[in-house]
Amino acid sequence: MLTFITTLRHPHNSTNYRCVESLLQNTLSSLAQQSSDDYVAIVVGNRRPSFPMPERAVFVEVDFPPPSDVNGPRTGRAPVIWDKGTKIAIGLVAARAHRPDYVMAVDADDFVHRDVTAYVHAHGGHDGWVVKRGWGVLACQKRVSAAQEVLPRVRHVIHHSVRSIRRSNQPDRVGNAARDRRGLR
Repeated sequence: MLTFITTLRHPHNSTNYRCVESLLQNTLSSLAQQSSDDYVAIVVGNRRPSFPMPERAVFVEVDFPPPSDVNGPRTGRAPVIWDKGTKIAIGLVAARAHRPDYVMAVDADDFVHRDVTAYVHAHGGHDGWVVKRGWGVLACQKRVSAAQEVLPRVRHVIHHSVRSIRRSNQPDRVGNAARDRRGLR
């Protein structure tokens, strides 16, 4: 099983939370189109989305304070990374209840190819995979282009299960394997 984890920014640090929810709804719709049902999507955020979540999506509510006192999106990089990283960690803990073989973090504005889950299911037993190519969609500009052009440093890594990492005596074994594949070591 593959677990997708995504996070929502704090409503206090958003200019237009309706837009944030709309992007999440599009992401969850892309996940709901998976050609295999061997997945679950976990969304971690401070406020439950105002729309009905798809059947295979689970919302985990947190009550963290906003990462910044600034009302709006200008919060600074460090507080955003702290907020998102903490929410991903909560998502990993929640994922354990679903006993996933693999976990993939996605942004709340990503589209995910419909065959990702089927591919992971058919090719189990690997430490993980690195997604190197994709498409960037800039909705406001009505533009679609190769992801390398839009987001040159973004790479999603599908990590081996939380269970396997926890059981391992080498807690960052999977992270090292992913970094080796990307030539970052």
